[in-house]
Amino acid sequence: MKNFRTTLTTMIAMASGAVALTAAAPASAVVPTEPARTSGTSAPAAGCYAAGTRSIPIDGTGWVTRNVYSCHVYRSTQLWHIFGDGGYADENSILNAGRNWFVCQMKSGLLNNPPVGSAVNNHWVYTLGDRGGWGWFPATHISSGGNWSPIPGVPSCPPAFYHQGPGGPA
Repeated sequence: MKNFRTTLTTMIAMASGAVALTAAAPASAVVPTEPARTSGTSAPAAGCYAAGTRSIPIDGTGWVTRNVYSCHVYRSTQLWHIFGDGGYADENSILNAGRNWFVCQMKSGLLNNPPVGSAVNNHWVYTLGDRGGWGWFPATHISSGGNWSPIPGVPSCPPAFYHQGPGGPA
């Protein structure tokens, strides 16, 4: 029990020191790829940012390496399979709240995101769910962006990207 208390006391002291060091760090010490967070909100001030590369399936014929972009998701939900003028939420393909990566985004000419409060949109971002399965995630669940607007920092998908995107080309 004594070792546990010593370890716990050491961990608390280390955490307190880290907090003190973080609070005292000058603004120039902030890593440029991680946008500063706005006080009192869960949204990053500058939206999404580049986060490396991933292998992405293309039209069921193979894989291609693409850049991905990290965004803050403030509400978990299902990914969508979207085609033509409709789509459906995949109950088995969930993306949890927190920092997630996305490949690109498309504007749907026919299918709007599920509304969240007063947030409405028709832009969808493509990603891999936390339980597997690729699909489209609604922009209304991402912290940055505005109503009927693309997500800042995430590029548009190429015109022929994966089954023409949500609801076909915009």
